Amino acid sequence: MAADALLARDADPEAGWRGTVAIRRLDGSLREEIAGQYSPVLLPSGHGEVALLPAPANANDTPSTTVVWSADGLAAPVPGIARAWSSDVRRLAVFHQTRPASGVGGQPTGWLEVLAYPGLSQVAAFPGVSVSVTGDAVFDPGGSRAAVCVRGDGGPPCTITVLDMASGRSTSVGAGAEHGFAWTAEGTLLYPDEGGTRVLAWDGTDPPRDSGLGPASVVRAGALAIAAGLWNEAAVGQAFQFAQQGRVERLALPGGLVVGPEWSPEGQLLAAIVDVKGAYELVLAELVPDDRTR
Repeated sequence: MAADALLARDADPEAGWRGTVAIRRLDGSLREEIAGQYSPVLLPSGHGEVALLPAPANANDTPSTTVVWSADGLAAPVPGIARAWSSDVRRLAVFHQTRPASGVGGQPTGWLEVLAYPGLSQVAAFPGVSVSVTGDAVFDPGGSRAAVCVRGDGGPPCTITVLDMASGRSTSVGAGAEHGFAWTAEGTLLYPDEGGTRVLAWDGTDPPRDSGLGPASVVRAGALAIAAGLWNEAAVGQAFQFAQQGRVERLALPGGLVVGPEWSPEGQLLAAIVDVKGAYELVLAELVPDDRTR
């Protein structure tokens, strides 16, 4: 959550995974325990704040409020499910669920609200756009637009849609997955297609173009490079594709991708959790000065 600290959860699977949250120093010692019981979602800003979802009294209920912890303590709760921070931590995206999952393959849907931070006052709201509340919301580098997955009928397919905070407009980009999309520093939206066969790039033109990153189910844009990979692929030869300075390279993994990848704030390190014959392992990739990846 910050350069000198990390978040730790102590959860009870018999109580809907509700539990306590603590701030720990890098040596594991306790710095502070955050008062209250929380659901599994922890959303750190990368600059010291963390958005938390207070656990409902009934373990079967969906969380419906968000609190933000910072060095100043806990802010008052606000309605909505925290989903994303802008890169400058001045905005927080929250989902408001209005429809539960229904039918085979159905997904819960709702609408997106953007709050200013600090203060948590409303910046923009899109109650007329039916978004997947289990999907991603990703701010562009300036924090003026957010990409989301729209499901008009509560089920597939997912349409990647860009919401503009200033104008209130929504722009449908194309069919894709509800997770795994990202903005580059130049403001280009990258997203895997629905089958994970390729990564598409959209910079405001229509239609989106093939990015050349190859098959992927998740894309992460860092400060220095872009990484793309396939989730839950245990086949030998599983790899990340890296794009930097117009060149695409591959980095072999020891197992199937389970969590991540995620870039460090400065963009030098990439972390992921992989499944190696049933055991989870942490993989770190470093961008070295000659622009090659090791």
